[in-house]
Amino acid sequence: MLPAGQSVEAAFRQRLAALPSATREALLVVAASRDETVTEVAQALDRLGLESRALDPAEASEIVVVDGGHVRFRH
Repeated sequence: MLPAGQSVEAAFRQRLAALPSATREALLVVAASRDETVTEVAQALDRLGLESRALDPAEASEIVVVDGGHVRFRH
């Protein structure tokens, strides 16, 4: 994989910073997930006291996509 250019990285950081803190926490759960199924992510979020809809702003911002029962980062 090629390293992201500084401007791309800065833009991504800016997009993440604009998200609610619960959404950023939920994104960490997705990143740490083994298979990224909606069920697994929802269970992990629940254990942390977060609602699954915490990912809604990330999906609306096209940072993640929910498809086929999985939550994945858009690349």
